[in-house]
Amino acid sequence: MYWTPNAETYASSSDSSGYPYDHSLLIGTGTQQFGYYDFSITLPAYGKAKDGTMKFLESKGSLSLYVAYGGNGSRTLGEMSLLPADEPFLSVDGKPALDAALRPILREGRALLPLRSIAKLAGKSVVWDKASWSALIRSEPPAPRTGAYSFPQLWIDGKLAAPELQPILRDGLTYVPIRALTAAFGISVSWNAASRSVDIELP
Repeated sequence: MYWTPNAETYASSSDSSGYPYDHSLLIGTGTQQFGYYDFSITLPAYGKAKDGTMKFLESKGSLSLYVAYGGNGSRTLGEMSLLPADEPFLSVDGKPALDAALRPILREGRALLPLRSIAKLAGKSVVWDKASWSALIRSEPPAPRTGAYSFPQLWIDGKLAAPELQPILRDGLTYVPIRALTAAFGISVSWNAASRSVDIELP
């Protein structure tokens, strides 16, 4: 299945890759046997271009189904408009993450993700230090904090993270701005306001 933005403005693909147009994006695959199709997808926010890169699905375009059998060919299923999601969501390598534990939140115009869930997804570890009320990434516990405090701290490689990377607590979970995930784990994270999606590219 392919998504093609403004298909009428592009030339058809000139190779046998299956892409109906050079600017089409692959958004899902399925199987067929004896003329029947087994095909279902969750519409992603990103698709795979012919060069292998992940690109955002523009809001207007068309769906095409490419069928690989004796008479290879594609069929356009119809033009449509994509609307922003009702709730912000996470895509991992272009595919929507349906797990509620990975759902982003928005606060003061910034997207934040649950730190421990993303660390697990990336195969990394996070330690919570109760005495200092801190999330520790490759860090020893700092000196215990005293007195009243209303926000947790994030430590990366033994250093207190910059103020704009500091976490918040919500419903018992520690959320961090998406930039903190790049600083902590070296993964590519981006926010797309048009689709209300956060996209992570894992190494």
